[in-house]
Amino acid sequence: MRRMAVAIALSLAAIAMASAQDSDVKVGLDGVRWLYSYIPTGVDVTVTYTGLDLDLVGQTKLFLKAGGGYQDWTNLRDLITGDPVYTDATYNSPNFQWELAFIQGLARRMDGDNLVEIFLFY
Repeated sequence: MRRMAVAIALSLAAIAMASAQDSDVKVGLDGVRWLYSYIPTGVDVTVTYTGLDLDLVGQTKLFLKAGGGYQDWTNLRDLITGDPVYTDATYNSPNFQWELAFIQGLARRMDGDNLVEIFLFY
């Protein structure tokens, strides 16, 4: 069920962005992922769609952040409690993360951006 909900949400976002004008979609580089703190091994990318108009006072946004890479980790967790176990040991791990959000503005500032927003993140 959870996979189906994610697939539906991503499909709706893709359909909305396919009909978008150039000014409605903003794509940006949010950061670089590092291995051993000096080898770049991945990136985080954001996509914000502002072409959805719900006829409310504020602007409506759909936000997607996706990123992946190969990272080094230095703290391990206790298998029973989940508390960090601090050691000198390190390990390397592939990592992928994503965020999906619906953001609705409730009031606008003088420059047109949202002053007050409510949001739903997944």
